[in-house]
Amino acid sequence: MLTDDMARLRGEIDAIRGTREAFVEDLRHGTEALKGAVSGLREGFSDARAEMGERMKGDHQAFVSNLQTTVCDLQTAVSEMQAGFRDAHAEMAERTRADRRAFISDMKANMLSLRTDVSGMQEGFRDACAQMARETDAELSGFLSGLQESVSGLKDTVADLRQNFLADIGGGREAWSGPSPGKAVAAECEQAETEERVTEPQAAQETPGEAAPDDLTAIRGIGLTTQGRLNDAGIHTYAQLARTTPEGLHSALGSLPPRARVENWIIQARRLAE
Repeated sequence: MLTDDMARLRGEIDAIRGTREAFVEDLRHGTEALKGAVSGLREGFSDARAEMGERMKGDHQAFVSNLQTTVCDLQTAVSEMQAGFRDAHAEMAERTRADRRAFISDMKANMLSLRTDVSGMQEGFRDACAQMARETDAELSGFLSGLQESVSGLKDTVADLRQNFLADIGGGREAWSGPSPGKAVAAECEQAETEERVTEPQAAQETPGEAAPDDLTAIRGIGLTTQGRLNDAGIHTYAQLARTTPEGLHSALGSLPPRARVENWIIQARRLAE
């Protein structure tokens, strides 16, 4: 039994040994085949690599050539652009200079025109100022003259009012106390002298019936009281007053304003009588 088992075990070991030898032989054949395949692969890879190197070298050379061509084209384009920019810059500078010269010329012309206008305005302003000054002086002179005449007339009126007031006071006193004998005699003597002195203006005047009486108060400086005194002396018209003299009026009326004012009455009467 043991021998059978040993024999069977030996047979299995021999079978295993044969199987291993067959596996080893197959492995050797497979290794040889793999070596051949690897060697073929190496040869194919070398060929492919060489071919790819040649192709890449050609592509590189073509790329470099194309790049050089492109760079040359770019350099040419840049040169042309620079030349065009210089030409455009020169043209723009020339046009700018021409425009600036034209602008300066226009400005000079405008300044000359403006100076002329300003000069004309100044002359017109000076003429207007001179004319206005002359008109103002004339108006001021007229105003002052009128004011002086008004003041003169007012003084005459005040003097007449004063004389009337004094006469009224004197009349009131005489009416209250009665005239004294001495005063009555003096009054009669004065009346006689007045009648003698009134001869000159009466000789120059016309009778009241020959012409209508004038309003002597239209003469500046003659009020109602003075007009009444002139009428009492026989002077009723401008023509009668114009023919008198300051001495004759003083002789006829006695107390009168200054000689210059009386002469002014006579001058005004002459103007009104014309």
